Amino acid sequence: MTIHIKTADSITKLNLKLPVIQAPMLTTTTPDLVAAVSNFGALGSLAAQFTETELNEKLDRVDDAVR
Repeated sequence: MTIHIKTADSITKLNLKLPVIQAPMLTTTTPDLVAAVSNFGALGSLAAQFTETELNEKLDRVDDAVR
């Protein structure tokens, strides 16, 4: 597998163990999924189509669950 230099730089800068990005799907992505993906060493993503209060609550849940 060929990894382009920009991709390799991004993996290093984000401190990822795996070059994987979890898609931020609004109806199926939960803070628990984002945290699990992040704890596994990939990049977890949370869809942001929420009110500011809802988004902050979800981000706090992710933050609490990530090692």
